[in-house]
Amino acid sequence: MEKSTSAFLNNIVLVIGFGALIGAAWVGYSALVVVVGLALAVALVTKTWSRLCLKGVTCERRLSEHRVFPGDEALLTLRVVNRKILPLPWIEVRDEMPARLADPTTGPVDPAEPAGNAARPTVLGSPVEAAERPGFVALSRSTPLPWYSAATFTHRLNCSTRGYYPLGPLSVTSGDIFGIHPRSRTQSEIDHLIVYPRTYELAELGIPSLFHLGDTQSEVPVFDDPSRLMGIREYAPGDNPRRIHWKVSARSSALQVKLFEFTTDLKVTIFLALDSFANQSEDDLELGISTAASVARHLLERDVQTGFSANTRLADTGGSACIAAGTGTAHLTIILEALAKTTADPDGSFIDFFERERGELGFGGTLVFVAGEVFPALEVLMSDLARADKRVLGFCVGANGLSARTAGVHWHHVRSSGTPEQASGLADSAIPTEEATRREGAVA
Repeated sequence: MEKSTSAFLNNIVLVIGFGALIGAAWVGYSALVVVVGLALAVALVTKTWSRLCLKGVTCERRLSEHRVFPGDEALLTLRVVNRKILPLPWIEVRDEMPARLADPTTGPVDPAEPAGNAARPTVLGSPVEAAERPGFVALSRSTPLPWYSAATFTHRLNCSTRGYYPLGPLSVTSGDIFGIHPRSRTQSEIDHLIVYPRTYELAELGIPSLFHLGDTQSEVPVFDDPSRLMGIREYAPGDNPRRIHWKVSARSSALQVKLFEFTTDLKVTIFLALDSFANQSEDDLELGISTAASVARHLLERDVQTGFSANTRLADTGGSACIAAGTGTAHLTIILEALAKTTADPDGSFIDFFERERGELGFGGTLVFVAGEVFPALEVLMSDLARADKRVLGFCVGANGLSARTAGVHWHHVRSSGTPEQASGLADSAIPTEEATRREGAVA
């Protein structure tokens, strides 16, 4: 609306100028004719220049990395190219981004600075300005651009905080030498930068080991490995029908079942209860997310099938996080990306969310719960799972003390990285015996 109004006023001024030029020439005021003629010539040149300024101009955004861990370096490069003979006295490139990525301590990279220098960059001016969207700023850089030339701006992003960060839209603005008729073009392409959550060794979170889940170094056979056939025996009531060896049963005229070697492999699902952090600080929530990420990394590095679920509204889709159990580095990346996109906005009650997901759990497996405040409904849920022969582990995260004493559930209290404490006062019955471990299963 403003642009159309401005164009209308400019056209009115030109019409008036031409009228004045004709009138001055009619009455013979030569000096006025020269002045008005020069003014009109400048106006026409600037208007034509403005119409052509963005012709043949391209601008692109490049990210050195799309996925980083906190503290890693990511460079944002904006490259603008003028592919025509008409020079541009000025051109401005403006790219929007979340304010957290453009921390005042970061800035444009000095061209004289060696590539990959991890030291604090030399800040060349202050290219960051406010944007209309809440929580966003605009990285704005300008330069003259001669004919058939290009300009490149590189900015080091602040990747210290976990998150899913959209970058864009990207716009370029140019015009005549006086800036009377600026023109802009917006490119709607959006890039994304993912900053994974911090992960820690379990000892840094005050967890000496996951011995209650089963340690990879344990010599106790706790779970059958279907890939290693050890022998056969006669079928007994309660045996899994899937283990029946039909060929041998047909030859022997009696049902025979397969015997497998024992292993410590087992499926683990990690649950993050977002609504339990409602009364906790942002730091506590981040610690809870890091706890879930650290446990997932610990398990997946030991080839344990690991899944992840959280009643959050993911930053990209707005839906909850539900990742089936899997193994391998690629699966760890999927879980870390989901944790990076996790927001503090819960997708309803965790209890309702768990009941919806409960049908996907199947039989067996270990359930790991990460929570801020252990509210009574969560204690009841975990207690019911333990009584149903599920192996259940809880992590209470935050500065407040751990008050949960759920029978059959092993609890840890994580306060901060490096100084957390294991929950004390646990009943001896909460620590599984070798017989219970053999019966319920364990993880590496």
